[in-house]
Amino acid sequence: MNEGRYDIIKLGLRDSDVKKNKDGGGDPKYFGDCGNELREFLRARIKELEQNFRKDFTAYPDMPAVGKVRLKKEALAKSHRPNRIFNEKTCPIIGVDHFGELLIKVTPDRLNNLDRVIKETTSTRAEANITAIEDIVPNTISDVLAGVNLETMKKRYRENPNEPIKIQLFDYKDVQTNRKNKEIFNNLVTQIRAEILDTIRYSDTLISYKVRISEESALEVLATYIGVRKLAFFLDTKLSHQGKIRFCNPLTFQSYFKAKETGR
Repeated sequence: MNEGRYDIIKLGLRDSDVKKNKDGGGDPKYFGDCGNELREFLRARIKELEQNFRKDFTAYPDMPAVGKVRLKKEALAKSHRPNRIFNEKTCPIIGVDHFGELLIKVTPDRLNNLDRVIKETTSTRAEANITAIEDIVPNTISDVLAGVNLETMKKRYRENPNEPIKIQLFDYKDVQTNRKNKEIFNNLVTQIRAEILDTIRYSDTLISYKVRISEESALEVLATYIGVRKLAFFLDTKLSHQGKIRFCNPLTFQSYFKAKETGR
């Protein structure tokens, strides 16, 4: 053996040598007791969710609805997101809504699977996920209209029937489902004799449609379709009788009507 001479050893990594850390470090954090009372409450909410969307599932058997999971204030960190409970086998998370609210994809079979997991799981991480949940509720027409009353929408339409509306569909994080959603939406537009004036692409999945409707009843038809995420009038300006320009947010334009009623 030669003194001062060292052989070169080449080390290589195989795919099997690298293990993905799925759950992060440390023990899962519980945000309360994961006892029978909490589980039964959430199971009851799941049943209510299925009942709420029953007519929609019948009308559109190939389309999922969207529910909302409200998290406890102390569980808002992304590391506490309940992915063990809401996954591809149950009701996967497809986005976020208001602060602390997760959007989930909902079908009858997925709800049954979710109910079974919440009832039977003994996994510590799954139980910790359950304790992070404050409530499970449906996405409603109020969410679609961003809190604006439907009658207020109809009133605005009557004042200016030619004013177009902006519609955003849900992104289900699935190409096939998104394609089906767009197909049903296009059919609805045709059925109510509306017209898509323009398609505005902010990204591959964030798309808004500029639509002109022919009658006020179309607002309710479109706003109650389970594939629609948001519906509003486009951002515009209104000139008051005093010559001042009022800006109307498409999602919160109640101030416009209030100003007209008070004469301001």
